[in-house]
Amino acid sequence: MDRKESFFEKNPLKTMIIFIIILLLILEFFLRIINPGIMDFVHQARQVHSYSSKWYVDLEPDRAAHLCLRSSDNENLFNFIITTGKYGFRTYDREIDNNYELKSKGKIIHAIGDSYTMGWGVDFTSSYPAILDWMLPGNYRVLNLGVDGYGTVASTEKSVLLWSKFPADHVVYLFCSNDFEDDEKAIRTRHRSVIYHITFKIIDFFRKNTYVANIPFGLRWYIYFKNEIKSDIYSDSKVISVKEAETESLIKKYTLPKSQEFDEKSPTLSHIKAYSDFVRKHNAKLSVFVLTGPGDKRSLDFYAYCLKNNIDTYLIEFPKKMKLVREGHLNYLGNYSLAKLVKDKVFSKL
Repeated sequence: MDRKESFFEKNPLKTMIIFIIILLLILEFFLRIINPGIMDFVHQARQVHSYSSKWYVDLEPDRAAHLCLRSSDNENLFNFIITTGKYGFRTYDREIDNNYELKSKGKIIHAIGDSYTMGWGVDFTSSYPAILDWMLPGNYRVLNLGVDGYGTVASTEKSVLLWSKFPADHVVYLFCSNDFEDDEKAIRTRHRSVIYHITFKIIDFFRKNTYVANIPFGLRWYIYFKNEIKSDIYSDSKVISVKEAETESLIKKYTLPKSQEFDEKSPTLSHIKAYSDFVRKHNAKLSVFVLTGPGDKRSLDFYAYCLKNNIDTYLIEFPKKMKLVREGHLNYLGNYSLAKLVKDKVFSKL
């Protein structure tokens, strides 16, 4: 008599799928119990971020996340909160401070850019747009439209998108050389197929709701931070004071070539030109601060292009003491110095 085949033998594909699902559920269960710091950090970050079919990445509206990452000796590498308002940009962590409607009749400044503008690594009140807001008269409001992963394309387009709600009197753009790469990624993303966007939306959903879907991203962050996580990250740190704030020393001198060719088809250059025309058309002003460093030719090219198009532009570089320990983004001193520089160079008559 022939032996009757079991369900698993009859359905090898379904069996494999069931096995994988069970395995993933078990892995998710253990990750939740163990709760590795790097996984919690990545999972929390995803609560305020989302996939964008236009810009690859964007901030979710009305969200808050606490991003904390510790070293092996339990010191904080990161410990900050990101809070977003209903319009999808970073804002104050206390609801009482979010009085956009109240101040919308005053002067509005758009601070646009990437993670340096957003204030990655510090709380909102320590970001340069918030400090600049505090430095300016009470009828001014500085909106922090910065998003980590943004380039010139996303930064300018988000500003235009919010213009009807918050028409700006002035725009301050903090440019970084990796904006070129972020722009290329944004342009590639918006030309992808519908299936591609649906796939990434699904991945985004699972990243927001599971640890398992964040494993590849957790590993990437761990590799990036492994030396900091395993070491005494505060061994070379010191207390910083705003008395050390510098402004003029941040400005870098650069002699422009007599003749210089630009790739006019570059999305980065074409978008800053179009945005500059848009701002002027709306009787507002645009100031660009170009962050540079040793051997950073692309920033110099962007700086030269802005000057060629009569855009108010400054070339700047931050010393190590103004950056987060072994990370690279601006600490409170750096953000304070940048805010003071912007005020002195752009809003000195206020």
